[in-house]
Amino acid sequence: MKQSSIQENRRSYRHHQPDDNKNKGKGKKIFKGLGLVLGIIVVVFIIRLAFNFFNFSGAIYQNVDRENMRDSRISLKDGDPVNILLEGIDNGALMYENVKDGRSDVMMVITINPKEGKSTILSLPRDTLAPQGKTNDFNKLNHAYMNGGMEDSINSIQRFLDVPIDHYVEVNMQGFIVIIDGMGGIEITSPMTFEQDGVSFTEGETRTLSGKEAMMYVRMRKMDPEGDIGRQKRQQQLVQAVIDRLLSMDTVFNYEEILNTLGDNLRTDLRPNDMLALQQNYLQALKNPIHLVFDDWLDLNLTFGWYLAIEEEDRIRMSNRIRALLELEPTQSAIVYPVSFNIPSVYFPVSDLNGNGILEDEEMAIKPGVYEKDKLDRLIEKEFGEEGLNYEAQNQPQVDDASGDTVRPSENGLPQAESQQPAYQPQAPVSPTPAPQPQAPAPLPQAPASQAPALGPNQAQQPAAGGGALAPENTVPAQQVPGSY
Repeated sequence: MKQSSIQENRRSYRHHQPDDNKNKGKGKKIFKGLGLVLGIIVVVFIIRLAFNFFNFSGAIYQNVDRENMRDSRISLKDGDPVNILLEGIDNGALMYENVKDGRSDVMMVITINPKEGKSTILSLPRDTLAPQGKTNDFNKLNHAYMNGGMEDSINSIQRFLDVPIDHYVEVNMQGFIVIIDGMGGIEITSPMTFEQDGVSFTEGETRTLSGKEAMMYVRMRKMDPEGDIGRQKRQQQLVQAVIDRLLSMDTVFNYEEILNTLGDNLRTDLRPNDMLALQQNYLQALKNPIHLVFDDWLDLNLTFGWYLAIEEEDRIRMSNRIRALLELEPTQSAIVYPVSFNIPSVYFPVSDLNGNGILEDEEMAIKPGVYEKDKLDRLIEKEFGEEGLNYEAQNQPQVDDASGDTVRPSENGLPQAESQQPAYQPQAPVSPTPAPQPQAPAPLPQAPASQAPALGPNQAQQPAAGGGALAPENTVPAQQVPGSY
């Protein structure tokens, strides 16, 4: 993919999440928030009212074909560890607008191991750069649903995290409001006085919030003196109030009205027997979930849109955290990202063969995609020899204690974008143009002696037998131009 103007217009920002989980990314509080609040509400609601879904399940049941990532089927009746994907579809409900084509606004992987009495909830940023469906095209994670529905969304998340998605729950944002309204609202005492989207709240006043008012209560951030920390406290307050009511045996809900309304806003592949099994075997383990967050990510402010790239080692760490709770072996996956997204190559060197100071996908000896690590290592060794295998170890990211930024040693030898203020408004997709004829490359800055040995342009470009860059087996080469939405 040729992007002649990227060097002048794109800027990337690395972030490292310190141990106290205070995100240093400006305003990008994307790993916690409204999605987590809504997700817990919906999943607990479904499990809590499982029996009542027997007469309702036909209206919401929808099976989805997906890539099988397990050696054998799990049994909810026997209490096997399970992964449930929750997706909240944004159709403008929270802003009371009509949106023709919905997008995934909330993507959460809920992992429950009832035998250990543990559960985790991982919130996936919707702008995460990830493979799309079963292909090796890369785009925002929430674009998978927009372009290929729940099937592509599940396959994208499975391949990105290398974890199986056993079941899914898809809920329209309007459904969250319906649930809270169906419970007769939620009683909340506001810690401060503020107004959000026309809804007023008074400090110290205890009142019952409707579904819409509850959404406004947890959305406000700018007027809170504690900023996002204050918003998180209000979200936790709402979650606790909802869970307490849902799990209270003497609480009477207008569940029939809720279910009737949810019929147009909810889809799942959970059958009635599955819901009963979840209620009987999994509810206790879900009461105190551990909220997982990614530690390291890269903000990508490109000419064709804004993306978020999770550091590869952090993706692997998160995958193994979930796989361990599922009682699966550690992941063996590796993702090779397109360098045209301004992401430093992690597993092998890429040389500026065109000599224009910009690394392009055509200059990658191995094509972007999802690989098994051992197969990728064999390809790297074939292309670069044993020295190529040392590149990954010598390219581990380091965290700057002062700034909290994460920097890879190899970035010192990569073409650098000019310093500028970030412009987060995505622009229209850039159409691909033919790559120029190879010419003598401009010399790159010399890497420190501690880095992997420098490889010449010819060595970096040597293709495998048959010609062309190497691609993952049985996959579709990446040809799609990244778009903005």
